[in-house]
Amino acid sequence: MTPSGNASLRPDPNHRLLQLRWVAVVGVLAVLLATGPVLGLLPVWWPPYSIVLLLAAWNGWLTWRERRGLTPQSTGSQLALDLLLLSGLLALTGGLLNPFAIFVVVQVVLAAILVPSLVVPVSSLAALLLLLLAGLGATDMLPGAGSGAALPQGASLQWGLAFALLITCAIATPFALRIMDDLRARELDAAHYHAEAERERLRLEAAITAVGAGLLMTDGLGYLQWHNAQALAILPELRVGTRLLVEGQAWPRDEDLQRVDQLETHIERRHADGRVRHHALGAKWTRVQGGATQIVVVATDVTARRAAERQLHGTEKLAALGRLAAGMAHEINTPLASVRLLAEECSEEIARGGHESCGHLKDCSVRLTEIRGETERISGLVRRFLDLAHPGSPRMESLDVTALVREAVQLVSLRDPALRSRIEVRELGPVPALHTSRDQLLQVLLNGLDNAVDATKSSGGAIRVSTTASEGRVMVDIEDEGHGLSPEHLPRLFEPFFTTKGQGEGTGLGLYVSFEIVQNLGGRIALEPRPQGACLHLELPVTTH
Repeated sequence: MTPSGNASLRPDPNHRLLQLRWVAVVGVLAVLLATGPVLGLLPVWWPPYSIVLLLAAWNGWLTWRERRGLTPQSTGSQLALDLLLLSGLLALTGGLLNPFAIFVVVQVVLAAILVPSLVVPVSSLAALLLLLLAGLGATDMLPGAGSGAALPQGASLQWGLAFALLITCAIATPFALRIMDDLRARELDAAHYHAEAERERLRLEAAITAVGAGLLMTDGLGYLQWHNAQALAILPELRVGTRLLVEGQAWPRDEDLQRVDQLETHIERRHADGRVRHHALGAKWTRVQGGATQIVVVATDVTARRAAERQLHGTEKLAALGRLAAGMAHEINTPLASVRLLAEECSEEIARGGHESCGHLKDCSVRLTEIRGETERISGLVRRFLDLAHPGSPRMESLDVTALVREAVQLVSLRDPALRSRIEVRELGPVPALHTSRDQLLQVLLNGLDNAVDATKSSGGAIRVSTTASEGRVMVDIEDEGHGLSPEHLPRLFEPFFTTKGQGEGTGLGLYVSFEIVQNLGGRIALEPRPQGACLHLELPVTTH
């Protein structure tokens, strides 16, 4: 803490004296007007008025210097001159019999309050002036000192008043000094806490700036209370006191505001450099003093993470394609063999001249139709395979979840046609269409089915896939009667590169990629143990756009 910092917190004694002096001028003038022209108690009125006007002129000059920023007169000289003028006024208006005599004590107390180092010289001057006034009053050398007083007159009264005022100064001054010492100690403590709070504020501000994340705070109804510069760069439409808007809509939504939980959403923004950046907005409900709810929102740039996720998605997709490749080759070889056999039969018929017979032409036509059907079957298989391998960016579309599940089962069955009899697909009630990424959701379903197939490989257990809908969400459950889940593996199931499969049998990215995809689609995913086997549970929100 610097000395200049302390001085800035302490009131300027010269400024305080100017203010008090103006109050004194107004008060004394009011009393003189009442006792002089109004009540006629002052036989000669102009001497005290002259002193008050002199005090007012002097204070006006000091005020002018202060406003001009000039060096002020020392506090000690001001207090001394105030005492001299006060003594002159008392000498012209009854001496110590004048009630204004108490202001001598006030001047000493002011010195103790404003400048403790001046207490001794100011007190000494006050004592001398009191003794002088007492002496002059005792010898009847002051005008009005002995006229019209209700109290006993004479030297004893004058010296008694002087003694009383001196005793008052002696008692009041140490008391005022102790009070001011205590106040200054508290001022130092307050200044210390203020400086410490300011340092903490600067540290927090530096930390917030260094983190590079956008921070926002809203009340329990979602109305913005505060944000930092990074948040404004991400969401330029932010306005304190208004509802927080994300992509033009209130966020969190009204139904979300009823929950004391966490919420996350993702947005894309084109920045000034022309590049599209991806940001994740996470909202956390907190309770503040008094029980009120506050929402803290953190906006982070996840562009690099999204790029890494896309690479991992591609890696896992290639692994899935590799697993399907052998089954694909087998699935294509069967219709190709049929095409080859039918084509040979047609060739033999034509070579024997059977084409001249209407019956043989009819047989050839049937075989050619079968050839076309087999080629279309091959084309469909290749098309689905290419759709799965397509690396394009996610395209949101409306789709039938149950139909997509059946397509995923067909693709997984390419590994082994016998799987078709072991995988059961059930639709448990009406399931609304989902507006989501077909390619990404298909990849999640393939990963889940692959895990179920691997889990039941040795036992040959059944696999059940069910779809249902409830409370604005679509659920997909992939249950298997396989080897189940080990309790020690449960906390790590969705970690990248974690796998329970043998070396070379898995990448360890399937569940991790599925988790990231479902999160980005606004849903949730869980792998839960069952008494026999396990269940992969998916939930996705029903949206129309």
